[in-house]
Amino acid sequence: PYTTLFRSALGTQFNVNAYGNEPFFAATLVEGSVIVTKGSKENILKPGQQARLTQNDFAIENADIDDVIAWKNNEFKFTKTPIDAIMRQVERWYDADVEFRDNINLHLNATINRNVPVSKLLHIFEETNQVRFTIEGKKIIVMK
Repeated sequence: PYTTLFRSALGTQFNVNAYGNEPFFAATLVEGSVIVTKGSKENILKPGQQARLTQNDFAIENADIDDVIAWKNNEFKFTKTPIDAIMRQVERWYDADVEFRDNINLHLNATINRNVPVSKLLHIFEETNQVRFTIEGKKIIVMK
């Protein structure tokens, strides 16, 4: 559905996030430069910038590189990350289904090794006293 093309990649290191359960496609530049186009719009990404694309929008934003490439260090890294974005990562990594029973406005900061069992990861989040979880088979239920 995204018609954006990387027209040029010049001595680059970049990360692409194009998961089906994310609300946008993102390309984050770590090093070098990349020309990104969508329709008649064209931008050159600089290191630390991210192109965020939805079917209707195209924006360049600054990104937290450490958060974006934490997976390379086998970590989850969250900086003021909304719980729904965190749970999308949990869903993919642990091959789980996530169901929100309540609307939760919670942003978290954490760096956690990806090898921890899902139960331990969820326990860390529960220590905020703002969210709790129930696990039913492969389903993680998120509640206040």
